[in-house]
Amino acid sequence: MKIAKLDLAIQLSQILYNCTYKRGSIKKIITLIILVFLSYPAMSNDGYCIESPQPLDFVNCEGSSWLQDFSTGYPNSPSLRSGPIGNVGVSSICMDVVGPTSISFWWNKSTDSKNIGEFYFLVDGEIKFPCNSIKWTYASYTLDDKKNHTIEWRFRKFKSYPEYAGYGLIDDLCLSNNQHLKQAELELNRNSNITNLSDDIHKLQKDQNDLITNMKKLGLGQDYIFSNLSQIKIMDNSIKSSLGINETTYVNGYGNDYYSYRTINDAIQHVLPGGTVKVFPGVYLSPISIDRPLDLVGLNKSATKILGDANIIVYINSSNVLIQGFTLKNGKKGIYAESVSNCMIKDNDIIDCKKGIVLGNNSNLTITSNNILNANIGIQLDRTYNSTFDNNVVKKTKQFGVHIYNSKNNFLRNNTISDTESGIILEKESISNTIVRNSFINNTWDICFLSDILAKNNNIPKCCENKSCPMCLPMGSYLCKMNCSNCENMRG
Repeated sequence: MKIAKLDLAIQLSQILYNCTYKRGSIKKIITLIILVFLSYPAMSNDGYCIESPQPLDFVNCEGSSWLQDFSTGYPNSPSLRSGPIGNVGVSSICMDVVGPTSISFWWNKSTDSKNIGEFYFLVDGEIKFPCNSIKWTYASYTLDDKKNHTIEWRFRKFKSYPEYAGYGLIDDLCLSNNQHLKQAELELNRNSNITNLSDDIHKLQKDQNDLITNMKKLGLGQDYIFSNLSQIKIMDNSIKSSLGINETTYVNGYGNDYYSYRTINDAIQHVLPGGTVKVFPGVYLSPISIDRPLDLVGLNKSATKILGDANIIVYINSSNVLIQGFTLKNGKKGIYAESVSNCMIKDNDIIDCKKGIVLGNNSNLTITSNNILNANIGIQLDRTYNSTFDNNVVKKTKQFGVHIYNSKNNFLRNNTISDTESGIILEKESISNTIVRNSFINNTWDICFLSDILAKNNNIPKCCENKSCPMCLPMGSYLCKMNCSNCENMRG
């Protein structure tokens, strides 16, 4: 595996040297290649260190396989985590070593109760010492002879703990004849290399575009260009993988697989733009901030909950975002999207928020199949254009079901609005909005126009704006009950 990456690095260096005039770019890319391999196990005459362990460095001894955990490590790099265990069982990994050698590592475990589970270090099947801390702790052991040995980390879970919960973690494993290995130096090198990698990913992407231009100047054919660019892409993906950046990330699952992140924000920061964050059932805390194009998907709406802190629960400040399948509770604003386009908010339950969905300065949004309950305002549009609102249910709002303010060319259809003071209210320069086939149930007023001179030219068939409905009351504003026999909107 390491040899393949080294060969790829050499090939990439040759491609860049032969096909570009930018010698400065060559220096940056070669530096990047060196940094990539510094982030992998460092070999020496005295032994080696696995700074961010991977399952391929070990043999699975018993039970389910161990996997990398990108959400925690010592101090903040990926660590290696024991596999999922049922009500009772073992998950262990082994490594063969030859003495004499000094073994050092950092470890911790998910629980400090001996009645729930234990985490041990073993040599040749014999327990040498347990992990006694739920915080990262340094441990070491020395083999004095010149024999072959098997070292093992074993997490054993007892019957009293819930199924698939409980685990052990290890990080920064070092094997060396030097018993006084400088742990602090290793940590410093690792953290520095990862920081440099993150910065240079963006530089590599720019250099790819420069490479295409310079290849064309040399008269190279399209097939040759894309053949070599595919090798660059492989290297680029390898770099991102080493940083724990993926097309799909997962959050805190409780099934029979391993899921990478404990918090939604961590998963968002480790997903590629345009990727997917899948959130398994559980209770998560706000605020959630989405700063890149992605799909944020809850895998069981009723059981995947995000609790508010009296402010914004989910904040969207990137275009091309999907939010689907969550229950949001107890926020000042359930979902707030600002200055974005081409986003979709679909199939969410938003409960006990002062404002359910708030949209400011947006365009081309789709708000569909959401349930909003117990709010002051269900959905608020402020400077929102060319967007579609359909099949939403807004119930028990104190003021407005849908508040349309200074917003144009929106399409509202098949929504159900009930038990509120005003179902849909339009004001300021809210023009050219289409409101058809909506149902109004038990509202004081179904559709209201404020500042009627400005809020006009909306497509609301046979209703108050043109005063054709006998239930319209001119009171400086126009208030309407939607029970006209020829109106496409209906009153329940």
